[in-house]
Amino acid sequence: MSRKKSAGWKLLFDGTTSDGWHGYGSKTIGTAWKTANGTLYLDANKDGTPKTGGDIVSDKEYRNFELQLDWKIDKNGNSGVIIYSNENKDKYRWMWKQDLRYRLLTTKVTPMEEYLNTRLVIYMI
Repeated sequence: MSRKKSAGWKLLFDGTTSDGWHGYGSKTIGTAWKTANGTLYLDANKDGTPKTGGDIVSDKEYRNFELQLDWKIDKNGNSGVIIYSNENKDKYRWMWKQDLRYRLLTTKVTPMEEYLNTRLVIYMI
């Protein structure tokens, strides 16, 4: 991380804490969000359902950026990154219903989900 920072990158994750992040429509981050071994992750229950987690948002807004990510995802995972989000929970109950997103799945997707996701991505671009 220090190599990227010295190269001029603004790191969104410091490698040890969830500082700089909050839950969508909230002032704090959910208790299921944990940090360990240089990763920020959602600690799911054994049955795979999250505790109090939810979508998280960076505390700062960015307009012109280059985003680089490293991923880890478990079996039956459903994750993603949304960019240019409008944090207005009254207007957009769910963060993922409004903006551009990169979705990473290790679950089976129904034909309808595949159709809607493809349509959304093409429409939003």
